[in-house]
Amino acid sequence: MELIWIIPILIMIIILIRTLLFSGPRGYNNGGGSTGEVDLERAAESLSRSVGFKTVSGGSAEEFHQLFSFLEKKYPLVHQELQRETVNDFSLLYYWPGKDPSLKPILLLGHTDVVPVEEDTEADWSYPPFAGERAEGFVWGRGSMDNKLNVIGQLEAVENLLSRSLKPKRDVYLAFGHDEEIRGPDGALAMARLLEERGLEFYLVLDEGGCVLEDALPGLGEPAAFVGTAEKGFANLQLTAPGSGGHSALPPFPTELGRLARALHRLETKQMKARLTPPIEGMLNIIGPRLPWGRRLILANLWLFRPLFIKSFSRQPLGNALLRTTTAPTMARGSKASNVLPDRPGVTINFRLLPGDTLEDLLEHVKKTVADEKISIEVLNAHEPSRVSDGAGEEFRHLAKNINRVFPGIPVSPYLVFGGTDSRYYQNVCSEIFRFSPMQINNSELKKVHSVNERISEENIERAVSFYCSLLLDL
Repeated sequence: MELIWIIPILIMIIILIRTLLFSGPRGYNNGGGSTGEVDLERAAESLSRSVGFKTVSGGSAEEFHQLFSFLEKKYPLVHQELQRETVNDFSLLYYWPGKDPSLKPILLLGHTDVVPVEEDTEADWSYPPFAGERAEGFVWGRGSMDNKLNVIGQLEAVENLLSRSLKPKRDVYLAFGHDEEIRGPDGALAMARLLEERGLEFYLVLDEGGCVLEDALPGLGEPAAFVGTAEKGFANLQLTAPGSGGHSALPPFPTELGRLARALHRLETKQMKARLTPPIEGMLNIIGPRLPWGRRLILANLWLFRPLFIKSFSRQPLGNALLRTTTAPTMARGSKASNVLPDRPGVTINFRLLPGDTLEDLLEHVKKTVADEKISIEVLNAHEPSRVSDGAGEEFRHLAKNINRVFPGIPVSPYLVFGGTDSRYYQNVCSEIFRFSPMQINNSELKKVHSVNERISEENIERAVSFYCSLLLDL
């Protein structure tokens, strides 16, 4: 009888001890030192001017060429000292020899293309979307955050170091794609294949992805830097029912749209299994100790509370996206009249694949869940999830140290990127790929990416240049 009471008491003691000992680094040792003065006026003006070029993916070739001419004039030292080649007419690849050719090189990525602005939203912008207006302490316009901040930040940093006769230890490559927003088939993919053909192997690759977010999670009362150590894959599947058309006054049972509706309901209510992947486990270990006591207790004791945490966290959209392959019906096709049955009704579903899930796994799940042989399933396009980089290894620590030079004392956490980036094409030339943009924003600012009033503060422009200067000198 006494033993029955001892066991729960021991479990409670273990839970409390683990919670009290649950802690993560407050920040990485930044090693001190200065990266030098940043010419903020030049950097902000450069970003402003670059936003003014309407480099929409698949759009005007002239706009891209005008941007490239502007960059040549704005960064004379970069274009004198670095080798530059153009890949498929519009992507730029720069090479900067370092001091020690025996070291593996590093690769910094960016993209010059932007998403279009819908005509019916232009009036909603505070400043014209392609004017690159500098106002209220911001540079406004499409591409200011995504992704011309990174492109200009990197070029500014290289120009800055060259002007001071400074040189990195490692060889440095800069690769700026021109079609990232339409999946990068002619830009990043072509450059990645070119580098692979040349036998290059990189120490690390850095692309866009995470950032420093001020209100990332409920209960987290401080900013945190989120570095993507992996990104989800995607698959667009089309489900089609074999309709035969006809008048709606004589419908069959079930109708083909009804058949599809039931299939969608099953797919939404029975999704792929939620689980913790290494990027999210790493994130919870860093962020968990900074959360309120109750949540900290659960995260410190996932050996006991893992099922409870997964069930609770996956109920919200953010948690669900971090823990499983998501299911999102996005398009539907019926008939063109309300009194006509459709010939071949169909729906398109966008799945975002969790690392560890494959396209084959997804197709097996969809077929089993739909459980209707009359519904055909077609893969429209797909890309497997990326490999997972080490969120605690030497390369990550190097990156984190330089993040803390510009954003002192904040936690630097691994993260899972939901969308696709150009970095996924470079997996054959590097095992350690990270996704981070050096800017500090909140959730409301994050939502402006690809939306109305995209903008970036001049403070963040300065941070970006400082970060890239620091990284290039340190690695």
